[in-house]
Amino acid sequence: MTEKKKSVLVKIVIAYILAAIVFSVIVLVLPFSRGANFWLAYVFAVAALVLHLLAILNAFGREGAPRSRFYGIPVAKLGTVYLIAQVVLSIVTMLLPQTVPLWIPLAVFAVLLCLCAIGFITVDIVRSEIERQDDILSSQTQCIIGLRSKVNSLVGFAKDPETNELLRRVSEEFRYSDPVSSDATADVEKTLESMVADLQSAVVENEEVTADFCNRILVVLAERNRLCKVTKRK
Repeated sequence: MTEKKKSVLVKIVIAYILAAIVFSVIVLVLPFSRGANFWLAYVFAVAALVLHLLAILNAFGREGAPRSRFYGIPVAKLGTVYLIAQVVLSIVTMLLPQTVPLWIPLAVFAVLLCLCAIGFITVDIVRSEIERQDDILSSQTQCIIGLRSKVNSLVGFAKDPETNELLRRVSEEFRYSDPVSSDATADVEKTLESMVADLQSAVVENEEVTADFCNRILVVLAERNRLCKVTKRK
């Protein structure tokens, strides 16, 4: 975790501590009846604030790509809904200490907390599964995306216009090729990696054979595209 991110998380924690202090001062200063209902409502309201802080830290405090933090937004939203609902119910309970029997707010608060906990667990499980699928997809597309980048960097590098046009064609073919690898395409992709490495050397050292390398790559890439289509039909 970077120092900047640590600093932001520390500031968030401090902000929530201050919010808890301000809330406590307000409700303790106001002339509420300090019965069992009051303390029950107060404890659950502070607990909701703590849970909201944990939800925010869970949503945006994880290491990973921006997409991972984006998936944490539902967790933060759920925590916010719970916090608002709990604070409102706590204040209502404080305002009606004699009217509302203790068992009613206790039951409502407990059910609300239970539903929130179930929601947190469910949303986090879904988020983890999405992140796992993203990691799998990223590893499956790493080969072709890497080859795309290498070939694209060669476009315009050759001195001969026709050679550059051929390089551009190879780049376009990689661009529109299915990026997802599979066991069926593994051998072909190893061949493509070797051929692209040879192409890079040819463009730099011996431009005369570049066209031949390009044509051979196009043939092998066409075979990979065929294998991708066959695999998807199964």
